[in-house]
Amino acid sequence: MNLWQHPNFRLSWLGKMVSLFGTDISGLAIPTAALYLLHANSAQIGILQGAQGVAFLVLSLPVGVWVDRLPRRPLLIFSDLARALLLAIIPLCVWQGHLTMGVLIGVGVLVGAFTVCFRVAERAFLPSIVTRDELVAANSAISASEAIAEITGPALAGTLVQLLTAPIAILVDSLSYLFSAFCFWKIKVSEDTLQTEEHPEGWAAMLEGVCA
Repeated sequence: MNLWQHPNFRLSWLGKMVSLFGTDISGLAIPTAALYLLHANSAQIGILQGAQGVAFLVLSLPVGVWVDRLPRRPLLIFSDLARALLLAIIPLCVWQGHLTMGVLIGVGVLVGAFTVCFRVAERAFLPSIVTRDELVAANSAISASEAIAEITGPALAGTLVQLLTAPIAILVDSLSYLFSAFCFWKIKVSEDTLQTEEHPEGWAAMLEGVCA
């Protein structure tokens, strides 16, 4: 069966791509909102951008161990819905006149945390929707799409921010995560997860990942 004729793979690929472009939009729009709406200085912009990236440094390893013990599809949907809700806070605060750097930093940290959960779970979810023989082709297709998104995503994000203003672009990003959640909700699969309640095994797995 042609990989692109596989409905579950198409839905997963579409959800992931929309999510990636959405992440590019918020990655640019949030600092832009701080700069033009709050007149943030360079130090504050640096703190804000660091807050958006700190989750990747802190959470990637423990989330990887955690995801192995949970069904991935519900986690993907929850991560998308959480990011959509969090990002919607920013335009709401703008329209109410209550936007602050604290709001932007808090949203940035939490969105980053759920982005880590999404990306780790998405990779772990792939073997549940394609066969073993299709896995290499599926990974190649996703990697190629990620490379295209990495090139075109920032340009698209910049265009949206310029045309729509930062708050509206962030709202578009929020809607993109809702669309991604819908794509994963439409996928119907059974998942095999590693079930364990032994905390030492989790710590041992993280230690093994650090030492690898």
